[in-house]
Amino acid sequence: MSRSALSSMCRRCQSHFSSIRRSNFSTSSRSRAEQPPSRFATQPVPSRIPQQAYQQSPEAQANLQRLAQQANSEAQTRPQAGASPNEPYHLNVYSHKHNTHITFTAPSRDPILSFSCGNIGLKGAQRGSFDAAYQLSSYTFRKIAEKNWKIGGKKAPGTPITLNDPKVRDRGIEVVLRGYGNGREAFTKAMLGSEGRIVKGLVKKVTDGTRLKFGGVRSRAVRRLG
Repeated sequence: MSRSALSSMCRRCQSHFSSIRRSNFSTSSRSRAEQPPSRFATQPVPSRIPQQAYQQSPEAQANLQRLAQQANSEAQTRPQAGASPNEPYHLNVYSHKHNTHITFTAPSRDPILSFSCGNIGLKGAQRGSFDAAYQLSSYTFRKIAEKNWKIGGKKAPGTPITLNDPKVRDRGIEVVLRGYGNGREAFTKAMLGSEGRIVKGLVKKVTDGTRLKFGGVRSRAVRRLG
């Protein structure tokens, strides 16, 4: 109220009006900074689980480390625990229209040697020919005879073995053929010839691993050039 309005009042009315509590015109609440702090913010909620429960004792940590070391040592002493005692070595031949892949694996399916026509210096369309697969087969047979490997991988304990080791001869080799490219026939002729005389005597089984489709979605269109 302006001073002119107060001056028109008597002193008794002026004293009464000044004693009345006046509020601001804004009806909004006070700012957050002006509000008193909450009792929940000042007093942290105590945890039901003590902090010491999350920390492992030194004895528990030592036991876990000892169990981990025992598991690692047992895995190294039995690198082929998942393979059958009569499981042979595998010579996988994957032949398709454009290339040929040959992989020699241990009884546990761990790869020992793996080559394709590109590893012998052939490029482009040369890799899908009959001569390329024949050269690759001869090269693989020679490398298998020269290779020294360890059962379970190169990091496994023990001395390296070769193709003439009694362990390899007792298990034998299984040839797995997949696909109907030029490499299929080339590999067969190379093994039956003089190039495969070292591996030929160890072959105990020949398997056809070509995948056949039964039903399913529609196949891709056959690629036709020209």
